Amino acid sequence: MFLRRREGFTLVEIMIVVALIGILAAIAIPSYTTYQARSRRAEAFTNVFAIIQTSDAYYSEYQTYVTTGIPVPGGLGAIQGTQKRQWTALAQQTFSQLGWEPEGSVFYDYGTNAGTGGGQACSCAPGTCVTATAYGDVDGDGNLAAIVYARGVPGSACPDFLIGYLPVPNWYSQPATYTNLIPPSAPF
Repeated sequence: MFLRRREGFTLVEIMIVVALIGILAAIAIPSYTTYQARSRRAEAFTNVFAIIQTSDAYYSEYQTYVTTGIPVPGGLGAIQGTQKRQWTALAQQTFSQLGWEPEGSVFYDYGTNAGTGGGQACSCAPGTCVTATAYGDVDGDGNLAAIVYARGVPGSACPDFLIGYLPVPNWYSQPATYTNLIPPSAPF
């Protein structure tokens, strides 16, 4: 009696492999998208810090900080989630007084508020404190995120230009995001 050798896989074996691949994908894909959003968010941290540095240099020469106005390059309506946008001539002109420009295209819109030229009112004298803000939707969920870097004294600072966020008191002079921001309606 000869035993026939089977070739191939049984249906049960194939279903086990498919289930394992599904479980691995369910774990890996959200982790990968979170990692991508975190790497895109690094742009905002780098750029708001650079804006604060150039603002400090401007302040040391002219004894005032500058409000750039509405965030650029394209305004909040043009934020396209995970798509980069070109740094426009208008954006370049907006930041020309500070002498700051990002390298290449950007995921975020940027702006500063020093209480000189509109925006949210500051609790410090105009031009004596500044807040640099990046607005974007790098995780593509449709919700706008703000990253704020406030240069000032807690309780005496400028909120971000559009929404009115301030960092919580122990987050001044460093980038603040999400849970480190005080909503405009909260008492300071």
